[in-house]
Amino acid sequence: MDMLDFFTEAFGGYRGILWSGGTRQVADGKVDPMVTDVPGVIAAANQGCVALGTLPRTDMLSLQEDSRLVLDEWGTVPNPDMLGILIVQNGPDGQMGWNGDLDAYFALMKNWQVYAGFTALGLCSWNGGDITGDEIMRAISCQWPVFLVKGSGRVTDEIIAKWMDEDAAFLSKLPKNYDNIYVIDRDAPARLNAALYREGFMG
Repeated sequence: MDMLDFFTEAFGGYRGILWSGGTRQVADGKVDPMVTDVPGVIAAANQGCVALGTLPRTDMLSLQEDSRLVLDEWGTVPNPDMLGILIVQNGPDGQMGWNGDLDAYFALMKNWQVYAGFTALGLCSWNGGDITGDEIMRAISCQWPVFLVKGSGRVTDEIIAKWMDEDAAFLSKLPKNYDNIYVIDRDAPARLNAALYREGFMG
């Protein structure tokens, strides 16, 4: 199943906040759909749902063509489907790696739970590279439920394999008695929907 269709169906009826990296890739004037496009698609399909994001300043920001904000030399842009995006930098002239916003957005999510009364925090992952792996392990260390969609062949699948094979090195990194990892096949959005209900994200 197509990624955007999968998440649109899985999050049908969702009215909470979605948080993601806030970038979009544009090649030859056309959008190259990425995981970071998922929150905007879900929010557009669900009244009351809000898509927010963060991104690190990895290069000098510039205005190009018709005053379009561009984040780097490869044409990465802020995702216009987000209601708001926080750009994280380490000083007025500092540049960061693409993982430079992780501390900020995990801290924000925790503060929402403490000060804004959010009752459920979690992470959903499809695909991904090293930064995604870091996000998954951070969410697990927070003892949040983690929903891993199987079938991309990348880091999310690697972590699924370690979990299902009871890899000793992987299990040693988990909090004591942690078992809130949900493995969802990419052709079964209804299972993700049911898991979201179970963990209090919907209903």
